[in-house]
Amino acid sequence: MDVVDFIQLFLKAKEKEFEKTAWEFWLVQYPNFTQETFVSFNDFLENLNGKSYEKKEQEQGFYIDQVGL
Repeated sequence: MDVVDFIQLFLKAKEKEFEKTAWEFWLVQYPNFTQETFVSFNDFLENLNGKSYEKKEQEQGFYIDQVGL
């Protein structure tokens, strides 16, 4: 495994760990949602991140390209 693969794998693992924690947090809040206050998990996750995952993955790829790995 080269350095680029390792970095990508590490970043993906951290992302999945964050998603799992966010999912558990969302599930705790789920019983308190009403029809007016319901937030889908994807929207909840984007609010935690401040941006969508598609954009985040593009930025990670750009970073790896810029480092030259």
